[in-house]
Amino acid sequence: MKRKFLIFAMFLFAFSIGYAANGNEEFLKANEYYEKNDVVNAEKMFLESIKKGNVRANYNLATIYLNEKEYSKAEKYFLDALKKNNGDPELEKSTLFNLSRLYQITNQNDKAEKYLKMSSKSTNDVSAEIELGTTYFYQKKYDLAEKAYVSALNKIKDKKELSDNVKLNLAAVYREQKKYKEAENTLLSMNDKNSKNSIRAFGILYWKQNNKRKAVEYFKKALDNGDEEMLSNVVKLYGELDEDDKIEEVLRNQYNKQNKYAYGLYGLFILENNGKGAEKMCKTGIQKEDPFSFMCMEEIYKLQGKNNEAQKMSLEYQKRIAKFLEEQSKIVITRDQF
Repeated sequence: MKRKFLIFAMFLFAFSIGYAANGNEEFLKANEYYEKNDVVNAEKMFLESIKKGNVRANYNLATIYLNEKEYSKAEKYFLDALKKNNGDPELEKSTLFNLSRLYQITNQNDKAEKYLKMSSKSTNDVSAEIELGTTYFYQKKYDLAEKAYVSALNKIKDKKELSDNVKLNLAAVYREQKKYKEAENTLLSMNDKNSKNSIRAFGILYWKQNNKRKAVEYFKKALDNGDEEMLSNVVKLYGELDEDDKIEEVLRNQYNKQNKYAYGLYGLFILENNGKGAEKMCKTGIQKEDPFSFMCMEEIYKLQGKNNEAQKMSLEYQKRIAKFLEEQSKIVITRDQF
């Protein structure tokens, strides 16, 4: 599974101290171009700076390529930065970390693991340890993920928000191992048990245990707190609990609040009952990028005998619901929280 990160990499080096005679002028010009979103000229200046021996320019150029999704070029210049580095700890730390990020993005988890281990060991970087846990999680190496997260937690006890996010990840590890009590205790130990992600985590944990009543309680709490994406979970669980009256109530309420995920689900509910107004509702939902509205229109086109249109809606729904589910399943740690 590919992971998406809020910040792939940043220019950590606005100045190239110690390299004044080695392409520093070009280095500074490149940074100025990049600040103005002039990527083309920034790239040219960094390349000129590299020719004159500026080591940090390799890192910044790699950062450009990473953010532009030119991964092979990014890899080359991150590796060059490591190879040419001469005892600069900041450069080493940032390069190891972002090189591991590149390998995570490109699903090269063995390489990501290698460089995260190097980063954690050589720089004692807790962020690398957390990312190492996340890499192990996606490799399904749950014992190693647990070890990395527990070790990180012992180092960040004074950082409440970051500690809570690592606990969310650790709870996910326990959940996948079916260690449900450990997962619950980890979530209960959080400083903020009412955050969006913690409420979601409680709901998912109880759903995994088939405790539908408790799961829907947490998903409904999340929904009432403005977590619009939880509507589909609430509707599904009310359906499994045979509480159709609550389905209609929550759909109407969320539709009136203009929750974009309500259009398709409410349209399907109306379609199953009297059908009046369902098509208009679902077409509006499509304009609002609601994935469930595509499923709704698929059913409407089938009833109208428009099979080609129904097939198009089906394919679009599958694509969009896959993205929707991927967003919901993400581990919460992001680079800007370190």
